[in-house]
Amino acid sequence: MNVSLTFSGSPGEIAKVMAAVQNATATTVIPKSLQPTGIDASTEFVSPELIQRALNRRKLTHLTRNLLRTLCDAEEDERFVRRSKLRLALGSDGKELEDRRLNGVLGKFGMRVKHTDGYVSGTSYFEYKKTDDDGEWCYRLPDHLHSVVSKFLDDDHSGVGRVQSSENDNDAENRP
Repeated sequence: MNVSLTFSGSPGEIAKVMAAVQNATATTVIPKSLQPTGIDASTEFVSPELIQRALNRRKLTHLTRNLLRTLCDAEEDERFVRRSKLRLALGSDGKELEDRRLNGVLGKFGMRVKHTDGYVSGTSYFEYKKTDDDGEWCYRLPDHLHSVVSKFLDDDHSGVGRVQSSENDNDAENRP
């Protein structure tokens, strides 16, 4: 990625900025306008029937399947899963999945749901909130969807929704 910056100031001021830029580390910053706002009591969720149709539409990639399995296997008392735990669960060889790739997996699952016949605009399929201690986003499946997704993952022997080979992962998930 190429970034172009323009600075104006004295040579000393510019030297300070250049030193700071050279020593900076790359971070992902999600603009406030694109950050999720959380779920409140007025949020409506998709139906169990719709989530079942979304799961059966086409094969799940290993990342989507692991995302859903991680959410289904979360502790029963609250079942919220931190983004950092999702990145670790979806990573490979003990390495965390990059944050932007996690965004992609979450987004692609959302596209799958939203492009399923019967989807009602504005309904949600995950619950999410920020933690009180460090502000990290956490996700969970609503109770009425948790059982459907869990059963699908446990009973899946029809070929639909099964993990496909990694060489085709991008092709399947890039279609809504």
